[in-house]
Amino acid sequence: MESISSHQQLYFPSETELAFHNLRNRLLREGDSITRRVDAVLGFRVIDCRGGYIECWLIDLRQGRRVVRRANGEKTDIIFHISENDLMELFTGRQQPQKLLLTRRLRISGTKSLQNKIQYLIPDKRRKSRL
Repeated sequence: MESISSHQQLYFPSETELAFHNLRNRLLREGDSITRRVDAVLGFRVIDCRGGYIECWLIDLRQGRRVVRRANGEKTDIIFHISENDLMELFTGRQQPQKLLLTRRLRISGTKSLQNKIQYLIPDKRRKSRL
């Protein structure tokens, strides 16, 4: 059995990172229809419970691309500002973006006409699961 020395650090991904990783996998599986519908670059600024930004993510779905990664200051068409808890509920389909927008738990900046594109990133709970 191998032991871990004190100078080695274990890496545990955040819930946000896991959510975007799952989204990336879903886009790779069934992304053609999603990229055609969205055709934009979406940014997400994830906010912690104290109101500070903890992570920024970029989703590039222009011209058939399916890029999901941490943002490094790139220009996006729209930015969604959301708390980590609300992001988890949104990406698992337990919460609808319209409700989050109306209650101001999801805010947007950028091209407002793209705000409805977020619905294509959310798994459709009405579909039957594939077993």
